Amino acid sequence: MIAENITAERIYRAWTGDSIWAPWVKPVLFAHLKPAVIDHALSEVVEAGPSGIAGMAQAGGGTAIVVDLPGATSAAAGLALAERGYRPAPLYNAAPLFLPGSFMPARPLTTADPIGVPGFEPVVPLDLRFGASEKQPRVAIDMYPIVQWLVQGAQLPVLKKLATEAPPAFLLDSRRRGPGAPCQPGDFDNRSVSLPTDFPSANFMLANGIRDVIVIQQREGMRNRILRTRFDAGRKPALRSELQRPRGGRNP
Repeated sequence: MIAENITAERIYRAWTGDSIWAPWVKPVLFAHLKPAVIDHALSEVVEAGPSGIAGMAQAGGGTAIVVDLPGATSAAAGLALAERGYRPAPLYNAAPLFLPGSFMPARPLTTADPIGVPGFEPVVPLDLRFGASEKQPRVAIDMYPIVQWLVQGAQLPVLKKLATEAPPAFLLDSRRRGPGAPCQPGDFDNRSVSLPTDFPSANFMLANGIRDVIVIQQREGMRNRILRTRFDAGRKPALRSELQRPRGGRNP
C-alpha cells in the first residue's frame, strides 16, 4: 500500500475543491478508483502534458476554457491550466474497465479494425492476442491513462491553491465516441457522449463573470455540435476562439 489515506473520495474532492463549478464535475471515473488501482496509478510515471498549453494566458476571471483533447492529453492540459489559475473540471463520462487480478486495462479497439464488415475478426498486435492477454476483453476507450493523471494530479498543491471563484476549464476526452473501430460481442463498450447540459447554463456563467469561452481542440466540431447549443450566437458568453492546435506532445 503506497498511501492509506489517499482514497477515491479525497481524490474527487481535490479536483472539485470548494469551487462553484464543482457540481459539474463527473464522478464516473472517481467512483471506480479502488485502493489497488490508486496504488498502481501512483507507482507509475505519466507523460508530460502538451506544450501547446504553454501559450495560454493567465486566468483573467472572465474567460472559461473547454479542453476537448484525446485521452490523458486532456487531463494533463487541465493541470497545466490550473497553474495559470483555472479550475479544471473533469467531464469524463466513460466508465473504465479494470480486469480482475490485474491493474492493466483491457486491450483497446484498434483503428485497423474495419467498420461494418460482418464476420471479420479484428487485427490486433500479436502480443495482445496471445499469452496472458488472450482472455482480456477489448475495450472501446482506454480510460486508464486519464485515471493516472486524475490520481497523481490530486496530489499536486496547485489544485489546493485555486480560489473558489477561479474560472473553469472543462475537460473532455475527444475520443469519447470511439476510435472508429466496431465493437464486437464480448467487447466492453464504454463509448459516451457530451451533451449541452453537461455545462453550466449561459445565465449561470454570466452571473459568475464569464463573458467568453475558449475551446482547445485538434479538430473542428465541438463548437457547432455542443457549445453552440448552450451559448447562442450573438449573446454572451461568446465563443471567442473555437480552435487551438496544441504543438508537440503525444496523444495517448
